[in-house]
Amino acid sequence: MKQRKSKWTLDLLIIEAAKYTMLRDFTAGSTRAYRVALNHPEKALIMGHLKRVPKKWTLELLMAESARYQHRTEFQKGSQGAYYESYMRPDFELIVSHMTPKRMPAPVKIKRIAMTYKRVEELAASCKRKSDWINTAEYNFAANVGHGYIQSISGHMTDGRKAA
Repeated sequence: MKQRKSKWTLDLLIIEAAKYTMLRDFTAGSTRAYRVALNHPEKALIMGHLKRVPKKWTLELLMAESARYQHRTEFQKGSQGAYYESYMRPDFELIVSHMTPKRMPAPVKIKRIAMTYKRVEELAASCKRKSDWINTAEYNFAANVGHGYIQSISGHMTDGRKAA
């Protein structure tokens, strides 16, 4: 397998990495150079000067970060580090106090039609086969009343089976 030739030589990687002082800035600012530098044999020479200091979340930084989001779930997904840090603090409720709870959508109300013998009879008259009528919701009403009721309403319908 032929190996691809990269534009990132050792000299270019050193120059690119020298533009940054923090490792996280190098990874964000020049992603491709960082990925090539990670696998380079001279990795220590290229990235040795970069500081690896974790971000310190102050209350002001957490408040500013959480202000970008409307709901807690958005905050949790959008900025996991900030959410985790604020969740572990005793002033978590203060940080997320501006957020509104994400509510479930209201259930759809189904309009119920009063089913009477006359209504079921009209609906059954519109069907030509028993299988068509059985697949409608009105059949359930008729089935609950009793077998004789179904027979009287569906007398005009064909069975739907092929004759032998």
